[in-house]
Amino acid sequence: MIDKEDTIKRLVKAYPGYREQLEKTMGSYLGLDGEILWIFLISNPLSDLVCINFENGNYENSDALFLEVEALIDQGTQEVKDIICTGFLESLQNQTKLAGKYWAPLLGKQATEFCQAMDEFYGVKTEGLPCYNA
Repeated sequence: MIDKEDTIKRLVKAYPGYREQLEKTMGSYLGLDGEILWIFLISNPLSDLVCINFENGNYENSDALFLEVEALIDQGTQEVKDIICTGFLESLQNQTKLAGKYWAPLLGKQATEFCQAMDEFYGVKTEGLPCYNA
């Protein structure tokens, strides 16, 4: 099983620029007692970087990132799965800078299923999810 520390290392390797994004905002990932708030370490920094890159026409390494996301959902601990799904994927679904049609088709099966379940829960449809193309 992939733990949360290895998750960060794998995402940094899969998506260049994520490490620099973390460095800029590292202080906001610490709780009052100094504990690391793992969900915040991944959610906004990574989804913001994806949006910035895609808005600038930079899709480099996006396939590697979304393959890694799928691998983390498949092989991660339950905590890692929760961080990736409710952190990163929900951040992508909830942001308003970049339409889903640009990133949703890149999702793997499990990530798509999660996003579809969130859509059903909230009564919305994320544009571009492969499950809606059938």
